[in-house]
Amino acid sequence: MLDFSTTEKMHAEGTLLFLAELKRLLRHVKGEVEISCILPHNNKVAQVLSQIGVLKLVGCTTAITPVDDDVVNWKTAHGTQVLGEKYEDVLQEYDGDIADLLKDKLYTGITEAMTNVLNHAYDQTREDGLDVEPMKEWWMFSQQQHGNLVIVFCDLGAGIPRTLPMKRAAVWSRILAMGKTRDADVIRYAVEDSVSRTQQDHRGKGLGQIVRVVSGIPSAFVHVCSNRGVYTARHGGDTETGTYSDSILGTLIFWRIPLHDKELV
Repeated sequence: MLDFSTTEKMHAEGTLLFLAELKRLLRHVKGEVEISCILPHNNKVAQVLSQIGVLKLVGCTTAITPVDDDVVNWKTAHGTQVLGEKYEDVLQEYDGDIADLLKDKLYTGITEAMTNVLNHAYDQTREDGLDVEPMKEWWMFSQQQHGNLVIVFCDLGAGIPRTLPMKRAAVWSRILAMGKTRDADVIRYAVEDSVSRTQQDHRGKGLGQIVRVVSGIPSAFVHVCSNRGVYTARHGGDTETGTYSDSILGTLIFWRIPLHDKELV
């Protein structure tokens, strides 16, 4: 039983993780577990759950139809490959609101995130205690909120801190030498190494291109969350790290970009 009765607000990043976990679990139980829900008292929350397909997933019927502007602009995408056309699924309606250069950077950042999923995220068993056959899949949301474009991308893989030692041994050796192995520190060093390599040859280099999306856009920022760690990069080069009390068991990328800034500096 999923009880939404007291849910008052749906944040895009948390909602995307919830949707991804729910779909993964539903696939795992293969219809052998009966799932139902208690509808939210909050009308806005009910609209969101309907808009992103959660109510349909758990068999809840309601007469509520998404009509509010801040609900109907929630767009979703899901895939198991690097699919550039999925960019259009969630961002096409913003073509007139963001500069061409920013569109190119967003496209590159999102497709690099998809590439990371296929090449790295699912190469190790997920530490959630479930014997679930892994799929190299990702989920994405976009949302217009208070004059900002919010884009969220996630996977339910092993996470950057666990895959980096295997995929980037030289970077991991430097991290070990410094004695900074918190998840947040691992993300930071992985991003910084990727940014450095991107600047050297101007080709897509995963995390470097993902963070580069916010460069040159005042008030923009990106969070790269993986397992217990979070790395934040802001316009102007400011960065910070943080640690969660528990693990999201995967990786989530959250971009927020002001829509009113049409010109990049």
